[in-house]
Amino acid sequence: MCYLFTKNTVLLFVLTLLSCGKLFTSEDQSTKHEVAVDSRVPDTVQTDKGTPIVGANRTEKYIPLLKGKRVGIVANQT
Repeated sequence: MCYLFTKNTVLLFVLTLLSCGKLFTSEDQSTKHEVAVDSRVPDTVQTDKGTPIVGANRTEKYIPLLKGKRVGIVANQT
């Protein structure tokens, strides 16, 4: 019984060390990813009262930009 506990503890320790090891290789750091920013539709619009209207409330502005594209939706169920 003690051997099984020791074996599992050592295995967990080794796996933890391996997973927390060097996360990035030199290839990962040298690779640069460019981000395209589309400024056709602003993120927020100020109303007369000064409260912003978020993009979720202005879907009529974004739907034409999404035509013909694959879209994924992340939503909270609560």
